[in-house]
Amino acid sequence: MTYIKSAEDLNEYVKNTDSVFKKLYFMFSSQSYQFSYQNNAISYFTESILKSIANHSASSIRYKDVIDYVSDEFRILDFQTPFFVVQADFTEALCEVNGPLKDALVGYIQTETDSNAINPTPDKIVLAELLKEDAKRFCSREEAFEALNKVSTQIEEKLTPHSEIKNLFRLVTSLEIDMPPDSRNIGSWIGNESVANPTFGGAFNR
Repeated sequence: MTYIKSAEDLNEYVKNTDSVFKKLYFMFSSQSYQFSYQNNAISYFTESILKSIANHSASSIRYKDVIDYVSDEFRILDFQTPFFVVQADFTEALCEVNGPLKDALVGYIQTETDSNAINPTPDKIVLAELLKEDAKRFCSREEAFEALNKVSTQIEEKLTPHSEIKNLFRLVTSLEIDMPPDSRNIGSWIGNESVANPTFGGAFNR
């Protein structure tokens, strides 16, 4: 759903909620002009929050501890910068931290606990490999012309005139290797003598 990410608009919104919310923590995964990235299982921002809890040494973790951890982990990245707006005194606890909770979070953590772990480069490499693999489905220019030559041969061999007129016409196929123009002019291109030029032999009375 749409949410407020502009610092100016958000501050104005917060002012209007003083009577409803005593303390507020807004934690956004990126700046308003950025995208938020993920691996194939979880977003980097969410994963960073989980790691802040799983790696916390005290029995209780504050919202400030989470914000500090996430900020440190993303500090070296220029493609995604988390955005935090707080109307509180940074002393509020998020939750109690114990062994069962840490064990439960481990299954959701995909990358190493390292500020260098969040890096889009591996994903870009994977994407490049996927594109290369997908490109194998398509033929090269030489393979395309070879296939067209086979089509031309098949037409000459299979498409024979009716027995009554086969002696009156001779079917000749030729390949046009130039690219056609845009669709608006393709009719003129087909009618060009270098592309389609029917020839007739002999003299016929009308």
